[in-house]
Amino acid sequence: MNFDPKGLIEAAKKEHPSLEWLPHALLNLKEEKKRTEYYIHYVDPTNANQSGSEWQFSHTVEIKESEFGAVMIDILKGNQIGGIELYSKLMDAE
Repeated sequence: MNFDPKGLIEAAKKEHPSLEWLPHALLNLKEEKKRTEYYIHYVDPTNANQSGSEWQFSHTVEIKESEFGAVMIDILKGNQIGGIELYSKLMDAE
């Protein structure tokens, strides 16, 4: 079952209103490339940040309160979402 990031859109609007592109980027996420229990990749992380790799990291956006708890969204160059870490779920498991 694919993760539905639509549950993050309202939290993104509320917590990061200056990132006007973020709700749209979440709404338009496509097929998952790779998934673990705590992390969903939307871009192939193979050879991350190396020349020719699709994964070129820019920064992380934290959403503290969503229906999934706290999440970390890895943003790639060009405001592309690379992946979403289900941070609260990860912390609860430890």
